[in-house]
Amino acid sequence: MTPSDEEVYRRQKIGLAWLAAYLITTGIIVWSVYLVRARTMQSLNTPEARAAWEEWRQAAANSSHEGPVQRKTPSSPEPPGLVLMRDHFGVMLAAAIVFGSALFAIMMFFIRGALSSTHHGPD
Repeated sequence: MTPSDEEVYRRQKIGLAWLAAYLITTGIIVWSVYLVRARTMQSLNTPEARAAWEEWRQAAANSSHEGPVQRKTPSSPEPPGLVLMRDHFGVMLAAAIVFGSALFAIMMFFIRGALSSTHHGPD
């Protein structure tokens, strides 16, 4: 049984709609990650933020001997969020795209299954 031309055309339209939805979703993910990076860089790349981080490091070093667990003092002279978004941004962006794509594929699978026209239940 071969599908009719109308059925092939309908499936192509649905495939293109899913592709467009995926590209829009991926675009939103990339734009969001860049927006978060810009805001993080703007807020943590200031002398005030570095001073606050250094103050926290000193407080952590002073309190590392209190309590049953010994705290390790962070060694980075810069806030971790700044280092993450500046030095490891490519990895962050790739991870966001990979996990976003996986979530999109799962949602597409569920939606297509829910909208399928086959009915196998009792009559």
